[in-house]
Amino acid sequence: MIESIASVVLAILKSGLRIYVAVLVAASAALFLPTGLLEALGLSEFRNAHRMEFGLAFLASGSLLATHLLFAMGNLILRPIRQRKFKRDVRETLATLTYDEKMFLQPYIHGGENSNVASYSDGVANGLVAKKILYRASNASIPGTIMGFPFNMQPHARKELMKHPELLD
Repeated sequence: MIESIASVVLAILKSGLRIYVAVLVAASAALFLPTGLLEALGLSEFRNAHRMEFGLAFLASGSLLATHLLFAMGNLILRPIRQRKFKRDVRETLATLTYDEKMFLQPYIHGGENSNVASYSDGVANGLVAKKILYRASNASIPGTIMGFPFNMQPHARKELMKHPELLD
């Protein structure tokens, strides 16, 4: 019995905003519509018999909607802050590249390359992957190379280096 109630509650929580709004509207109507209108609909006795359930549904759906609204507003407020921090972190990472890392990245910016081939065990390429500057574009090695894999530059790193190519000097 408890498991079935829990599964119903979890299904409602996962179902989203539409159900919360529907429950809030229905519970509000049952609780706050004038008695004359409810009598005309034949629901006045039903409301009186189930007032507690309507109150619980009203409070629960209202609380869930308010929580969603607060989190959505929080994300809207925090998004620009996170983006500024991400850009600052990218700039700091690019400003502290080693000489070998700069040499590896120069063909992307100065040569207009989209991909560079490096060994799966290349420390420079994998270090740049760990710093989120590059990503391995394929898990299959390129034929004719000795375990050479294509590495592409992350769009945010390319954008920053195109603005500030002096970071690779």
